[in-house]
Amino acid sequence: MMSIDFSLEIEDGIDIPSLFRLGESLGGQICDACVWFEQSGLSLFIGDNRGTSSVGAEGLALTWQVGARCVAAMRPSSYDACWYELERFVRSLAEHFSQRFVLSFEYSSIYAVRDENGLRFLKSGVAI
Repeated sequence: MMSIDFSLEIEDGIDIPSLFRLGESLGGQICDACVWFEQSGLSLFIGDNRGTSSVGAEGLALTWQVGARCVAAMRPSSYDACWYELERFVRSLAEHFSQRFVLSFEYSSIYAVRDENGLRFLKSGVAI
C-alpha cells in the first residue's frame, strides 16, 4: 500500500520508550516498533538514530545530534486525519520533552521545528 511519509528527527537524549508511551497516551496502539492510530491509519515508526547522528532535514542550520528518528506513514485516502494525529503527537512532544526536533517531508521540505525559540509550524500539512 502506498503511503506519504514524513520524517521526525529528535535530538539526542530522548528516551525512545517514552515516545511509544506518548503515542499510546494519544490513542495509538503499540505494534512492535510502531505506534498505530487505528482511526486515521497513521503509522509512526520509532527508532534510534540508525547510526547517523546528523540532522538530515535541509534548509535550516540544525547542528544538534539526532537521538531518535520517526517515520510517519500516512494513507493518502485519510491524509487529513493522519495529519491531525501527527500534529497532535508533535505538539505533545514539544509540551512534554525538552529535546529539539524537526518534522520534514523527504528531508527537503520542513513542516515543523522545535528549537530554542519553541515549536513553530512552517507549513500546514492539511490541504486547503
